Amino acid sequence: MLNRLSTSAKLYTLIFITAVSLIGLGIYAVNDLKKMNDNTKTLYADRVVCIQLLSTVRFEYDSEILPVTQSVKNQKITFAQAKERVLKARGIIDTNWRNYKLTYLTPEERVLVKQTEAVKNQAYEVIENLLSILTKEDSKSLNNLIQQGAFDEPTPFALKINQLLSLQVNVAKEVLNNNKLLYRRTAINFVLFILLSLIIALSLSFYIIKNIKGLIKDILISNNIIKESEGKYRSLLEQASDAIYLSDLNGDFTDVNESMCKITGYSKEELLQLNIRNIIDPEQLKVDPIIQGKNLKEGSMIRERRLVRKDGDIFEVESNVKRIADNQILVISRDITDRKLMEAGLREAEAKFRTAFEYSAIGIAMVSLKGNWLKANISLCEMLGYSEQELLNMSFFDITHPDDDSLNFDVINSVLQTDHGIKQIEKRYIRKDGAEIWVSVNIALIRDDARSPLYFVTQILDITENKKAEYAQKLIVENQERIRVLFDNVEGSTCLIDTDFRLIVFNQVFEKTSTILAGKEPKFGDEIYSFLPLDEQKRRYEILNKVLGGNKEVIEVEYERNGEHLYFRTAFVPIMVEGKVTAISTYSLDFTERKKAELLILKQKELSETIINSLPGVFYLQSATGEYLLWNKNFETVTGYTREEIVKLTTADLIAEEDLNRVSDTINKLFTEGYATVEANAKTKDGTTIPFLLTGSPITIHVKHNKMNVFIMINLNSSTDYMHDSPLFIMVI
Repeated sequence: MLNRLSTSAKLYTLIFITAVSLIGLGIYAVNDLKKMNDNTKTLYADRVVCIQLLSTVRFEYDSEILPVTQSVKNQKITFAQAKERVLKARGIIDTNWRNYKLTYLTPEERVLVKQTEAVKNQAYEVIENLLSILTKEDSKSLNNLIQQGAFDEPTPFALKINQLLSLQVNVAKEVLNNNKLLYRRTAINFVLFILLSLIIALSLSFYIIKNIKGLIKDILISNNIIKESEGKYRSLLEQASDAIYLSDLNGDFTDVNESMCKITGYSKEELLQLNIRNIIDPEQLKVDPIIQGKNLKEGSMIRERRLVRKDGDIFEVESNVKRIADNQILVISRDITDRKLMEAGLREAEAKFRTAFEYSAIGIAMVSLKGNWLKANISLCEMLGYSEQELLNMSFFDITHPDDDSLNFDVINSVLQTDHGIKQIEKRYIRKDGAEIWVSVNIALIRDDARSPLYFVTQILDITENKKAEYAQKLIVENQERIRVLFDNVEGSTCLIDTDFRLIVFNQVFEKTSTILAGKEPKFGDEIYSFLPLDEQKRRYEILNKVLGGNKEVIEVEYERNGEHLYFRTAFVPIMVEGKVTAISTYSLDFTERKKAELLILKQKELSETIINSLPGVFYLQSATGEYLLWNKNFETVTGYTREEIVKLTTADLIAEEDLNRVSDTINKLFTEGYATVEANAKTKDGTTIPFLLTGSPITIHVKHNKMNVFIMINLNSSTDYMHDSPLFIMVI
């Protein structure tokens, strides 16, 4: 059957059988490798991950929680640091224990997990006790806890974790043994399959080789036929896309192909009349003359030349020059104008890259695979305070903050293992002057054509100010919380509004008051007086605009809700930041009850003044120092003094000099005995004296802890029945 096939068919058959054998062998190997890979994945997913999670639990418990009591006792750390350390460790233990229980568990493992869960709960009760002691900073209770041995190793919880880890190792060994058996079986089958394929291929190869010998004999015969067909290949030369020409040793053209005519613009006849120098750029000939044929070395030589077309256009070619006979030179030329343009573009791009690299506003560097600096731009040197030469003698490990060292190894491994080879991290560098800065590092891996790693290109941006801003924002949030707590503990209604008069923060009293006045609960961002009528809003915002000018304003306002009048005193205080008002703090105090009392007193005062002015006699109120505080209209009429003059008078101004001492003694007697009567002459503004009878009856009224006494003076000249005349009432404080 094989004898009926041609030699090429036999070769194809051999190739096909070999390919089928290799494919079958590959499929078989891939299938078994897939099984091994699945086992390996099972080993990793079900055991390695479990070991990692349990190891983390054991590490946090043994290294972070158990030693903390002794560390506090030995004053290596504070109670607060110990508490933070225990809380952090407990959180990590909870997370890893929870993730571990989500993995695949064997029946034996489930039983052990339940036992461990019970021991863990007991351990957590001890930890809760410890946290309570750390919170109270109770050294005595801490010592008692240590003496009880609650944290002495090994603890029951740690022992159970160790048992679980041992179980993981045993299960992993079983999976590994299964892989080994599968590997041995695959290896044996693989060898047998290869041997079978080789036997078949070799048998077929020996048969084909015998046929190839006959083919070679046929080829030798065909070679003679090819020589006879040389003229036919001449036409192939003419059809070549590259320009080909022959010249003698002086450079005169002896033969040219069609492509040579096309790129130069000359006809074949014209070129055969020319010398190669006639179509080369004269300026190039001055600096790079043609090598004469007799001086041309053996072998080929590649040169670049600028040729001149018939129309004067200059273009560049790459020529392969070879001396093929004593008087003949073969030249194959290819138009490289486009390539030159591309190279010029590449050079321009490289120049732009160098410029962008050197003068970029951010730090750019080339770093070796081991972390050594290969090249650094100006911005990076200025950022770190080192010269480029100093950096080239260092690695980025030398300037990385100690706490961020692990990031260096992690990021290198991550980038090398990633197909796209790009990674972005934030870490800290130490400048030459010792200052610490935060940077954002964008790392890209450069590979060669074979995808082998060459070096890293890193872009480094100083983000120290951003980090400071983040920290400042964190402080702002914390301060806002403090403000909120402070606001909620203020007695009055208080809030903070922005420069657009919208609520930023307010306390519970403000919320309650606003709900009553506006009929709805306030929300952050609401305008503070949006619930008022427009005319009243305008008046309030006029006051707030004054506060934006830096002035403190205090107002008293009245609201009416459901027929009830409410009174508030509100203070507006500008909050200044760098000389600019950034917000307004308001504080309102409800003084409704006090206002109602004041209004009641005012009404009583008006009533009293009405009664006083309706009396037919003279009434006045005088202090213990002799000052006149209050009087009725009759007092001004009788004495002849005006209101402005009376406030400046004393008892001596209104009592005759000869009676002054007796009146003063009577007033003093009134304070001691509670009753007094005296006759005396009163003086008017024009000097007239009027006799009066002064009779005092004490009436004690507490006003600011002082006493008031009422006196009655009766004009003795007007009638013998002085009870019907004009009495003069004097109140002395």
